[in-house]
Amino acid sequence: QRLRDKGLLSSSAGQKQPCCLVDPRRSMRWLQYWDVVSITALLYVAIITPYETAFLPPAKSMLEPVFVINQVVAAIFLFDFLLQFNLIQQITTRDGDKKWVSDRATLVRHYLHGWMLIDLVSIAVSFFDFLPFIVGAEGARAGTASPVDLKLLRVLRTLKIVRMVKLLTGSRVIRKYEVRVAINYAMLSLMQCIGGLILLSHWYACI
Repeated sequence: QRLRDKGLLSSSAGQKQPCCLVDPRRSMRWLQYWDVVSITALLYVAIITPYETAFLPPAKSMLEPVFVINQVVAAIFLFDFLLQFNLIQQITTRDGDKKWVSDRATLVRHYLHGWMLIDLVSIAVSFFDFLPFIVGAEGARAGTASPVDLKLLRVLRTLKIVRMVKLLTGSRVIRKYEVRVAINYAMLSLMQCIGGLILLSHWYACI
């Protein structure tokens, strides 16, 4: 009862949840779809961003397909970032017990000590996609060439790969489904190693 009063336990099934919080036990279907969308965005960043940085020039128009897709991916990351502040979590206590947390302050602290910094960086670096347009407009008004090294900007955009840590560890998705699906951890570790080697080979080839 004390844990429930402090918000460390979610309310009972018949009791209304706090405003704007998403309970994964009641919204499992669309959260599963969202996991697929998030992983697809992560795979896009892992595969396309190194290639874009190494071989593609900066976008000259905001209507270019790669630029548009990058902004869609950034929007996905932003929505996921906001979702984490409103998603009821199952947290392991110091005693080893698993408790459903519905207190927003506790959820924020848990996210802050987890993936929040990586998620925030993956969103913030999307600003580099707009720098060529900003600097180009200033240079055109001044009648001089842009002083910014656009090649350096393309390299800086690879910071979006920081987001791949969540995919490589697979911790969030694995923790969510390991109690529902029989997972062969030996096979999972093997697939992670193979996938990691393929990604590293791709990144090294782009560099």
